[in-house]
Amino acid sequence: CRAAAAQACSPMGYGTGLHPHQPSGQACGELEEWAQAEAAYLRALAWLEERHGMSDGGVLKLWAEVARLRMRHGQHAAAAEALEHVLTMQGVLHGDGAAPLIPTAEALCKARVKLRQWNAAHAALGRAHALSAARYGEGDPRTARIGEVRARHSACRAL
Repeated sequence: CRAAAAQACSPMGYGTGLHPHQPSGQACGELEEWAQAEAAYLRALAWLEERHGMSDGGVLKLWAEVARLRMRHGQHAAAAEALEHVLTMQGVLHGDGAAPLIPTAEALCKARVKLRQWNAAHAALGRAHALSAARYGEGDPRTARIGEVRARHSACRAL
């Protein structure tokens, strides 16, 4: 059992030092038992944050997974809260202009759109665009894609 738990947790980079609820969260997620998965992940997060810190890369990956589960389960406000936390901690870990913040800001935009929080969604998308432009340049296809979505979002906001 311990070996199975260690193997299930190895993608997070912690080896055998993981909280036992993380593998159960992964299993529940795969079985589409979302409430149980979220509960297991939150128990694991409390333990992992105490042991490794809030800005640890593996902890942030787990928070991002919690946000993904919440979005999929329609818990958009809770997902947005988790994504705000991930963005803040990614900034601490990688720096405020780092590439990992781009998809997180885009995911936050989606959560804000689902909540009909148009200004907050536009701000998150603007952040993703600014990060992408600074990182890759305005002519990069990734930046252009975000820019196109932002332009459409701005046009919809104007209606």
